[in-house]
Amino acid sequence: MIILPITAATSAAAPKASALTALTNCRAIAENEARLACYDAAAAELDTAANKKDILVLDREDVRETRRSLFGFALPRVPLFGARDDNEEKVEDIEEITAKIRGARSLGYGKWQIVLEDGATWSTTEAVARREPKGGSTVVIRRKSMGSYMMKIDGDQGVRAKRDG
Repeated sequence: MIILPITAATSAAAPKASALTALTNCRAIAENEARLACYDAAAAELDTAANKKDILVLDREDVRETRRSLFGFALPRVPLFGARDDNEEKVEDIEEITAKIRGARSLGYGKWQIVLEDGATWSTTEAVARREPKGGSTVVIRRKSMGSYMMKIDGDQGVRAKRDG
């Protein structure tokens, strides 16, 4: 489980949310009644922060899905997107995605804009020597060197592509 303050999306490293810090500090209290009161207050603070959307709680599967949906975009260096401290576990990099095409439209000169089933929009950056990509076709988009991407539709020859939206 990952808990991030919403402001962490813009910072270089995710600081521990104060509501979570308050909860973990309760462990140091020796007396049972005082520790329970501390936990109750800290849990209420954490719940309030989550309801106000000041913090966000994600499990690893949520993080994987978020990272997959953002494949192709240049992302800030925060833990959610793969940056880490030396003592943290590295989040695996997504090197390719496989998806179904929802639709495609011609951009002229043999180039296409392709919409995937999840709503992601990609455009070919060079002419495609094939018929119009059809809805339901399988597309594999692989990360290549220097921030470029290669798209293969139904196993055809790869063509360079970029993420639009």
